Amino acid sequence: MTRLLKWSATQNEESSADVLRPLRPLYYTAKVTADRIDAAVIHVKETAATLVGLSTQSEATEIQLRDDAVVAMREMEGAVSRMKKATEMSQAVDHSMQRVQEEIQTITALFTAVEELLQKSSNTIHRLHDIVHDTSRRVDEFVMRVESVQSVLDAIENIARETMLLALNAAIEAAHAGQSGAGFSILAEEIRQLADRSRQTLKTSVETLDRIRADMSSLKTTTANSHAFVEAGTAGIQDVTARVHEAARHIEEVARLAQITAAAASKQRETFEDTQRQMGHASRTLEKMVHELDEMLQLASEQRIQVEKLDYLANHLADTSARMGEALRKLDDTFAMETPGVSVDTRQLTQMQQQLENLAKHPRILSMDPEAHASLLYEWLQTEHAIEAVWSNRSDGSFIYSEPPAGLVNASHRPWFQGAMSGAPFISRPYISAITQQPCLTIAVPVFGDDGSVIGCIGADVRIQL
Repeated sequence: MTRLLKWSATQNEESSADVLRPLRPLYYTAKVTADRIDAAVIHVKETAATLVGLSTQSEATEIQLRDDAVVAMREMEGAVSRMKKATEMSQAVDHSMQRVQEEIQTITALFTAVEELLQKSSNTIHRLHDIVHDTSRRVDEFVMRVESVQSVLDAIENIARETMLLALNAAIEAAHAGQSGAGFSILAEEIRQLADRSRQTLKTSVETLDRIRADMSSLKTTTANSHAFVEAGTAGIQDVTARVHEAARHIEEVARLAQITAAAASKQRETFEDTQRQMGHASRTLEKMVHELDEMLQLASEQRIQVEKLDYLANHLADTSARMGEALRKLDDTFAMETPGVSVDTRQLTQMQQQLENLAKHPRILSMDPEAHASLLYEWLQTEHAIEAVWSNRSDGSFIYSEPPAGLVNASHRPWFQGAMSGAPFISRPYISAITQQPCLTIAVPVFGDDGSVIGCIGADVRIQL
């Protein structure tokens, strides 16, 4: 059985209501406007407080950022100076490596000349070796000839000795022959003298031959020593040549490394110069950043002044809204809602509340996704003609969806929001809708998360019968 709740009035009140009825829409519009102004003032004051906090924090951050930027700029300038010195040092290294390459080229040329001289010396020693060898051979041949002469002298000595014996025998025979042998005796004497002179000459020849033999022996020894010296000289020249070749190879390797080092030094110098340019650009950028931060600090100071003005205006607006609310409350008794014919179908309210509670459990609502809320709530709004408006809120009071669009930025100070966020359904007393200027009431239910906590709410304005 349907139950109707009625708000009744006396006859005098009905008469008064007839008089005030034309003013009732203006009264309720003023009430709604005052309510929205209150909500807007609260939101503006909260926003102003947030802006003041953010401005203060931003100013502190900007000051710190500026100080850091100044320090970074000073460090960058120092780094640019050090990089400039490094570039100069790199240029000096590059120049030194060029000098090293030039010196290496000079040394290489000297080594080439030394190699040529060593080759000439080697050729000369080889020729000397051949000469010494030929001289040694000829000395050996001369010694052999001397030995042949010695054999001849020995034969002559034997002949001279035999001639002496023969002359002696002839002298003896001539003596035996007496006067008849006198001529033969003279001949024998001559032969003896000739043999004696031959022996003297032979003696002199032997002595001369001995001296020649001694000189040949000494010459042979000298030749042998010369040969040994030539062999040693040849070996020394070959060793020096090998060492020169090895040194030349090392010089070539050093030249190759010097060339690589020179190329690397040149590349490093180019890198240093490029880095110096980039660091100079970064330094100028930091300097510009410091200038911009100074401008931002100036803007922040001006913004803080504007926020303070906004806070002042919000306080003034709040005071005006309070006076307006006080004036409207004085008219509450005159425009009381308890007028004849206003009734509420409790079954309808129960159904609406149940539908809202079912919607609050829907996965699309639990997702807290604006598009999902818009799709589901708008579809429900189109099927329920008694619904004047429908909306959903997050736990901070911000709107997820509202149809028609909400006149509030945040509902955290609304009784229906506070009631639903406490975890229980909320149903308001009847009031005149700012949209239709007709009686209505508000139903709001909590939306529970998986852990049982209230994560938001959904609500609707429901038309009621007159």
